[in-house]
Amino acid sequence: MSRSVDQEWMSQAKKEEQKKSLGQSGQTLTEYLSLLILISLVAVGTVGKLGRTIKRQIKSAEEKIDSITYTSSRGDKTHEINQRDEEGF
Repeated sequence: MSRSVDQEWMSQAKKEEQKKSLGQSGQTLTEYLSLLILISLVAVGTVGKLGRTIKRQIKSAEEKIDSITYTSSRGDKTHEINQRDEEGF
């Protein structure tokens, strides 16, 4: 009779251990999901900021090119532009 009580106790202990194990794996999955979401948000924010920076740089370059083109087409500053080009600016 004590053998069946021991077996029942062992069986119940195994079931409780399995429940704990399932709870821990669910917790681990939730932690991984939380980290994945956090990393994704940081990546999206970083790419967005990088995109805005690149856009600003391109716009600045376009404005400089437009100002040089406008000045050279007017004719009165052509000499100054050519002189800057020869000096390496």
